[in-house]
Amino acid sequence: MESAPLLEHIDENEVIEIARRLQKFRSFSGEEQAAATDYAEQLESLGLEVELQEAEPGRPNVIAKLPGSGEGPSLMFNGHTDIDPIVSDTEGDPFEFKIEDGMMLGHGLRNMKAGLASMAAAAGAIARAKIQLKGDLIVAGVVGELQGGIGTTHLLKQGVVPDYAVVPEPTLLNIRTMHAGQVQFVITVIGQSAWIGSLHLHPHQNAVEKMAKVIQALERLEFSAPPHPEIPGLPRKLTGNILGGFTRQHILWRPSYVPDCCSLIFEVRTVPGQTIEEITSDLRRTFEPLQAEDPELQIEIDPPPAAYDPPWKGMIAMPPLYLPKDDPLVGIIHKHHLTVLGKEPDSIGFFNPGSYACADSGHLQHAGAHVLNYGPSGHGDIRHYGTFGVGVDYLVNCARVLALTAEEILTSSFDQLPGNTLQGGPG
Repeated sequence: MESAPLLEHIDENEVIEIARRLQKFRSFSGEEQAAATDYAEQLESLGLEVELQEAEPGRPNVIAKLPGSGEGPSLMFNGHTDIDPIVSDTEGDPFEFKIEDGMMLGHGLRNMKAGLASMAAAAGAIARAKIQLKGDLIVAGVVGELQGGIGTTHLLKQGVVPDYAVVPEPTLLNIRTMHAGQVQFVITVIGQSAWIGSLHLHPHQNAVEKMAKVIQALERLEFSAPPHPEIPGLPRKLTGNILGGFTRQHILWRPSYVPDCCSLIFEVRTVPGQTIEEITSDLRRTFEPLQAEDPELQIEIDPPPAAYDPPWKGMIAMPPLYLPKDDPLVGIIHKHHLTVLGKEPDSIGFFNPGSYACADSGHLQHAGAHVLNYGPSGHGDIRHYGTFGVGVDYLVNCARVLALTAEEILTSSFDQLPGNTLQGGPG
């Protein structure tokens, strides 16, 4: 297999231009349509067969293909078009695209339009090289990853399930084979309302005051799931957004009434094997002493996808990722990383802090794919978006590694799946 002719079809200026065009769109979750349409146009111009597939009204996934003969395994490059919110005290114009000292700067590039650009350039190189593929190459630009994988779960339900997948989330060209799962519960305390002027006449239960005790109990919660030796610090928990007010609509404009409903989101970053049912049981066990002490304390626990509903519009659940380091895909990426960069990645397996994130790779593995994360950018504070730009060399090298990976997998037949060449690489 000759690598040089394929890599000649990856042009640095073109990869930058793909990223620049995508970055200009303010494609926050729910507002991805314009970016998706542009990405579809770019992929079509690179020679792929493209369709737009609505995951939700006005929220299209981009599904682009280079069809194979059907004699070999399929490979998907999967990246999300939605971007992180902007912190209110960000200085300057976060959407100004510029390149300084070899770094591309602009909000949305890091997570993860740089990865989308590398995916597109790699697929374009395969198309231009006119490589005869045995398996399909699928490029998926999906919506709503930041909401738990709305787009990827939709395409999987439509039967678009690859044999192999690479998700170029921020890893700084490290090979991330494991990450946390994520579940968000809505926990609600129900009280009893009364008007401030008649508190002496009517019984009342202040749901906000009672929620304070629930929050303290959540701090003491201990999970029954054991920690994972390869992902330190998991499972971990966070008591997040909270609303308290009058009625289940959490009416805030009438604070003269005792708040009779208080709800919060409780998030858990999970380890492999930890289930929603298990966490629910942990929560109930934690609340039992409170309810024994206060029989009038009413606590409701709503599991995922409750937090995706109004008023939260949070996340659906995302499974964790755990791909053994001897999986063939790890060896293929590792080999081509060495070919392109001439050196080992800094890490293979756990990647700090990225492994505490969750990604669509969890959904893909749950559906049966061999999948890992390998992308050109890194994690950073979104407040200082400029400081955490994306190196142009990382962007281009990621495209090169992805192209070589696609060439190897997609020219193999089912009975000639590539093996793992990793020999004691860094852990």
